[in-house]
Amino acid sequence: MKHVMEDTLGKILDAREANTVPVEFNIGDKLVFKAQTLYGREKATRIIRGKEYSGRPEVRYNGFDNFVVRWNEIVEVIPND
Repeated sequence: MKHVMEDTLGKILDAREANTVPVEFNIGDKLVFKAQTLYGREKATRIIRGKEYSGRPEVRYNGFDNFVVRWNEIVEVIPND
């Protein structure tokens, strides 16, 4: 059942992201985002640790070292000075 929920949630999130524009960022910048998970939609601030193959930012979040933030989840990028 959990696998079906994850597949369905993934399809919904892919459809939402299809109409968004990529955001400019650098590794080390702070990222404010609202990630949709199976447990809700929480606002979080994390340091960008890398880029995914399609250019989306990766952060440490929810127990993952390489959590990929979708373009439509990004609220703000705070440059690292």
